Amino acid sequence: MSDDFEICAHGEQAPRTLLANLPMSEAGNGWYKCAVCAYAAGAKTSRREPGPFKVNEVVAAIRAQTELLKRSRATFPHILSSMVGQTEFPTAPYYFAKGYSVRFQFEPALDAATIQAIHETGQWINQNFVVRLCAVLEAHHVIGKQIQNRSELAGFPDVRLARRLRNTFAHGSGRCDSTDKEHRKLKGEIIDRFSLDSADCPEGWFPLPIEKVLSRLANGCEEYVLGLGNGTVAAV
Repeated sequence: MSDDFEICAHGEQAPRTLLANLPMSEAGNGWYKCAVCAYAAGAKTSRREPGPFKVNEVVAAIRAQTELLKRSRATFPHILSSMVGQTEFPTAPYYFAKGYSVRFQFEPALDAATIQAIHETGQWINQNFVVRLCAVLEAHHVIGKQIQNRSELAGFPDVRLARRLRNTFAHGSGRCDSTDKEHRKLKGEIIDRFSLDSADCPEGWFPLPIEKVLSRLANGCEEYVLGLGNGTVAAV
């Protein structure tokens, strides 16, 4: 091997000129000047436990976001296409039962374009809830870059799913692209996780009905927080 290259114990190699100013990194049983090994060693040792955080504060913040979601969707409920031509009706029964006695009046009467616009607004609200839910967890150091995941805890599948959805919404249009392999996989996991049927899955969107998905997703995140609290932080 040419003297212009340096090989580490793992067989990685890099030009000596690139390694000349690289600090030595300790990992395992030795010191490495290989950039690959130095990075890998840092990635393995820089993981940290979640928190510290106050369990009740995190749970309260999650529930506050859920309440804002329901309050918002009460004014932008799912409207059936069969309601074209109507001029007055109450909000969806789910929200009415929660105490949101909202009534709508339309002039002129509802048409297909208005119903579609309301539906798209509702989907946007649902997606933003997922983003805010993850923001709460990150702000309290429950999840985040270099924070160790606790996959053995109840609720972790929901935390993981929320993070994947957040990343999809934050870096895309929010629509579900049927030609995208990752989108199809993510949609399938939502359907399997929450036992959804075709009526819950609008074409071109990720299925996010509040009662069947988003509320249960938030509950799972609460479970995860409570599980962390039992072992790492004190509830207040």
